[in-house]
Amino acid sequence: MGILIGSIIILALIVIAMFTQSVFFWGLALVVVGTVFVRYKNKSASPTAVFVMGIYAVIWGSLTLAIPFFCEGVEVWVFLAGFGGMFMGIGIYQGIAKPLLCREQITAIYMGARACRGGRYGRTYYDPIFAYRYDNYSYQNTTGEVYSRRKLLKKYKEGSDYPIYLNPRNPGSIRTKRTPQKTDVLLICIGLLCVSVVLAQVL
Repeated sequence: MGILIGSIIILALIVIAMFTQSVFFWGLALVVVGTVFVRYKNKSASPTAVFVMGIYAVIWGSLTLAIPFFCEGVEVWVFLAGFGGMFMGIGIYQGIAKPLLCREQITAIYMGARACRGGRYGRTYYDPIFAYRYDNYSYQNTTGEVYSRRKLLKKYKEGSDYPIYLNPRNPGSIRTKRTPQKTDVLLICIGLLCVSVVLAQVL
């Protein structure tokens, strides 16, 4: 219920920001997003990552709210730097940190996939779901990796066993391989590009 209320507030703030063209409401929306992330982090398969992203959103939103009062005219650059940091953070976590943390190999059952709509032209990608047991507890989680439907059907067969890697300290965090995906590299590159544009304007 709390997530639903938070989502409605965020949507309302975004609509107001679009109509008023006010950076203030964008910053407020980011603070609310971060607060919701931190408050409900334990409902995610990767609570640590969600918590970090929540704190990041709160700081980013707070800066967006405060900057106009101190340095008028740089709001856009703060917003762009925030996006760059977000893209880099997700890419580094998914492509570098998570593969390093998910180091213990076990066998899991492929249960299907969760559809994720995005990318160019609204294309649909799929995040594989695995069921497994670890330390006498049962888990069923997605990996955070995405595949096209054709590649997914070629790679996995529902109900079959496959090796996966998990984080021993957080068994709900899993990967199918310990190397970065193309999407992770792309996110890092986009983040670096955004930050580079901001630095070129500031320096």
